[in-house]
Amino acid sequence: MTGPEFDLEKILRASERQVANAEEMKSRTADLLGHAESDDGRIKVEWGPFGELSKLQIDPRALRDGSEKLAETIVEVAREAKQDLQRQLDDLTSEVFGPDGNPADLQPDPAELKETIAGIQDLFTGGLRDATKVFDQMRKNFER
Repeated sequence: MTGPEFDLEKILRASERQVANAEEMKSRTADLLGHAESDDGRIKVEWGPFGELSKLQIDPRALRDGSEKLAETIVEVAREAKQDLQRQLDDLTSEVFGPDGNPADLQPDPAELKETIAGIQDLFTGGLRDATKVFDQMRKNFER
């Protein structure tokens, strides 16, 4: 079996790039807020990047519609603010990770991954076997 061809330097550079991108993503995510408001502008919501309702503004006129309508509107506007935040996160992910996409979305093919691991094992085993031969030859040379 021939081992897979891979460039260790290229793999390391790609890994370093992904780590740097993940750090940038983490840093920039902290500043994002999802925004939404009701059709009449009486209820405004901000949704924070850590899954929290960070701001809720209720115009006193919204109270005239009754508690049930108010609750429904708050839930709907909060949902819209959360969706706005998700859209911003998706845009940021595309910007930061570029054409490679979000590494969290990458699902390696198990068969291909298994073949790659087997190939790497073969490379190491072959290298160990070659090194053992060299040491055996050196030992024989010293014993003469």
